[in-house]
Amino acid sequence: MQILKNACRACSAGCGVNLYVENGKIVKIEGLPEFPISQGTFCARAASTVEVVNAPDRLLYPLKRAGERGEGKWERISWDEALDTISRKLSEIKDKYGPQALAFAAGQQWHWNITNLLNQRFCYAFGTPNFYCHSNMCFGPNSAAMLTTYGPPYAKRVTAPGQFSYEDQPVKCIVLWGTNPFTSRSNRAKGILDAMKKGAKLIVVDPYLSSAAAKADIWLQVKPDTDVPLALSMMNVMIKEGLYDKDFVEKWTSGFDELAKHAADYPPQKAAEITGVPADLIIKAARTYAQDKPGLMEDHVGVSHTYNGFAGHVALCLLRALTGNFDIKGGDAWLPSVPHFREFRNYSMWDNVTTTPVGADRFGLFLKVGEGNPPWGRAHGSLIPQAIMEGKPYPIKASIIMGANPVVTLGPNRKAWEEALKKVEFSVVIDLFMTATAKFADIVLPAAWWPEKVDLSEGTPAVGYALLRQAAPPPGECWPESRMILALAKRLGMEKEFPWNTGEELIDEFFRPLSLEALKENPNGMWVPGCKQPDDITYKKYEQTGFNTPSGKIELYSHILENAGHDPLPMYYDYLEVMSGETGMTPAEIEKKYPLILSKHNTAVYAHSQFRTIPSQRRMEPGPMLEIHPETAAKYGIREGDTVLIESAFGAIKGKAELTERAGKDTVFMLHGWEEADISNLQSDMLSPVLGCPVCRGIRVKVSPC
Repeated sequence: MQILKNACRACSAGCGVNLYVENGKIVKIEGLPEFPISQGTFCARAASTVEVVNAPDRLLYPLKRAGERGEGKWERISWDEALDTISRKLSEIKDKYGPQALAFAAGQQWHWNITNLLNQRFCYAFGTPNFYCHSNMCFGPNSAAMLTTYGPPYAKRVTAPGQFSYEDQPVKCIVLWGTNPFTSRSNRAKGILDAMKKGAKLIVVDPYLSSAAAKADIWLQVKPDTDVPLALSMMNVMIKEGLYDKDFVEKWTSGFDELAKHAADYPPQKAAEITGVPADLIIKAARTYAQDKPGLMEDHVGVSHTYNGFAGHVALCLLRALTGNFDIKGGDAWLPSVPHFREFRNYSMWDNVTTTPVGADRFGLFLKVGEGNPPWGRAHGSLIPQAIMEGKPYPIKASIIMGANPVVTLGPNRKAWEEALKKVEFSVVIDLFMTATAKFADIVLPAAWWPEKVDLSEGTPAVGYALLRQAAPPPGECWPESRMILALAKRLGMEKEFPWNTGEELIDEFFRPLSLEALKENPNGMWVPGCKQPDDITYKKYEQTGFNTPSGKIELYSHILENAGHDPLPMYYDYLEVMSGETGMTPAEIEKKYPLILSKHNTAVYAHSQFRTIPSQRRMEPGPMLEIHPETAAKYGIREGDTVLIESAFGAIKGKAELTERAGKDTVFMLHGWEEADISNLQSDMLSPVLGCPVCRGIRVKVSPC
């Protein structure tokens, strides 16, 4: 039996694992203790690797639609026929409508590595700007908030801000706001627990009693979409009590007076009425984060997926600045980037495109701050259905979707995507399984999974890489995505732009000075020469570089946002008022008819909508459960295990009731990604301001037993 050191890509964490291979088959997976990022930890997603590789419902051969879209009738075809059909249709559409008529999506199967580079280079060499991903509802909102507050980016060789290192001691306070690394990034869990053993305080802001909240010294059970008033109230306390870092604020920020006046409108008692967090806890959290320094704060999609999400992330940027927890040891460490990040724009042929991407007219600032950022893309994914259905700003006629399931996960709602994929002239889906999105394709291509191909895994804090080693050949006729792109590019006459025979050749070319051979000899990953390791980081880089903002400082009052026509300070808008405009009902009528707030939380079992047919994962998360407080359930006549109807103003789904005190009395929770109970059926067409994130947390609903 062979033991092969590898990096898992069941999600984007990239934990180190040992794969046990016998007779060309993967038979076992274990954590790799010496891997520096994860130190032997791995999650349920990785544990199911053997099942996923051998799943009986995996796509194994190229398929061509044989019936109506969505009907589920398919015909097996050869790779030559599939690629010839795709290249012919793309050429016809390009000649008739222009290259911008192609939209190309990439999701969980793609990362910041070989496949990503090839995907974007393919789009831009073809001539379309419409490469998109999940950036508007994943890493984009908090990155965009940081970039518009601190400058894009604030130092020449610094990553897009928000890369954290829990190992960078001595941290004394950790704030997890709208995120739970204990389930979504288990490779960080050990670092958090080690820091707490050394005395660090843990503050968790979450409407759900998550595994992180259960470990917290201070748990703020905030109502969904009220992060802005909570953060402003904490600022109110810091400013009123003189707890903010006066030296840092005076020297390195602008707009303090405007922010202080704005925060004064949110004293703890008023914020408590809005957020549901007791005033004394708001005060305690503010004092702890301001005084127990250095401190670091991580904010993620629990904030992003709300109407006020972007403003929430901006408010958290300001909290970092007020406390001086900015680029300091043990605080929010702004870590070095690898050289290829800076070279990505040119290598991806970004400047070959002259057409404006979909979304630039509505969310231009969001797309602007992501320029050249490898995972960001250029187009706004949630507006692709509108471009297909209405031809705005121009018609999208061809769709390629790789390793993504936008019908279930991207929004704004499921119906929009289903209607668009029925209408689009030509559609290709590349995936492991027949997803809800793949059902609407004309051609479906079977992809290799991470243990079945050679690629790179980036390691947080994104200064090193580990090699994905092919542990076993892919089953059937599955191909690595890089092979598909290279073959298709050559059929489209782009041999000059794609001279490589395999994706592995890009490692020696683009990722220099790394090499394939060197990576093979270093299975625990390699630091990129020229990038400093975490134990040798230069802090307070702004002292040499300043900030790339209009004022040259951190902008507590953002001129970048103001000049783009947005609120320069984080403003709070009651979503009931927003819904009133959507539904024609008054806020009071909405609250009466839909008295509960639906949100969601993450899990260590699934990554988004993936792998719902894998037996071990279904045993752990057996189906769509509506988590509801026992007192709330009793009020509506709901018992444990009852089938319940969940209704919003925009749709309805069903689930099984799970009574739990982890949920607040006015908030219910359901895991997203279920085909049979898709939360996106409850969402409206509403996209949040500035970023255009679908509002998928904070949905007003009513529940009843069926």
